[in-house]
Amino acid sequence: MLLLLERPWLWKAVCDAVTLEAALLSWRQSHRTVEVFVLDGRAMRTSAGFYDEFARALALPDYFGRNLNALGECLADPDVMRGGGFAILIRHGAEMLCEAPAEALDGAVDTLEAAGAEWAVPVTTGNAGDRPAAPFHTIVQLDRSAGRLADLPSFATVAKPR
Repeated sequence: MLLLLERPWLWKAVCDAVTLEAALLSWRQSHRTVEVFVLDGRAMRTSAGFYDEFARALALPDYFGRNLNALGECLADPDVMRGGGFAILIRHGAEMLCEAPAEALDGAVDTLEAAGAEWAVPVTTGNAGDRPAAPFHTIVQLDRSAGRLADLPSFATVAKPR
């Protein structure tokens, strides 16, 4: 699932955070071209915390503007995102943006989905920014399937992400 260049780009995983992270990092051992980033939803309760956690975990450049447009640009930039694919795991996802207005979470979901769609298509313009297509998926770990992210598709293959 994580190697596919197709929707869904954003999943929920209803399970223990430690188990999911261990499974994903173990999976990465046989998929070394895929970069795995682990973020903590507990640090992302506010919009400021959301941007700070993305900047930390993805080592975003100093010029990152800490807004959704800037995040989207960084996530789509091959000079920022280096690798043959990307998997973002957000542990404790129910806490992500829980102290922010609902539209902040909607915007975050849209931005992460747009990054997946962007990376699914190769860029071949003959310029320095050219890159092949690459998988880009985000998994939001939840303790239970309820709340604002309950409608996300389920990432059912926790033990063996394909």
